[in-house]
Amino acid sequence: MASTRTNLTVAFVAALVADIAADLTGQPAEEAVLALERRLDEAERTHQDREKKNEGVNSLIKEIGELGNERLKIFEVGKVYEW
Repeated sequence: MASTRTNLTVAFVAALVADIAADLTGQPAEEAVLALERRLDEAERTHQDREKKNEGVNSLIKEIGELGNERLKIFEVGKVYEW
């Protein structure tokens, strides 16, 4: 029974690898799984980095808008005091 389960697990890993990481095809199941886990970790780090950068960009966009509004107010005040 354990041998059948192991064979099914190996077959599942082989099919998964063939679908999502063809470059790992032919590697032992354990090595392929470890490589996929490393790739997942890297993808998650990249995603988190991208989210942080997007937050920074959005913050800058908001600040630019606020400064633009402030500039317009200053311009309007200057027009009032023109002689």
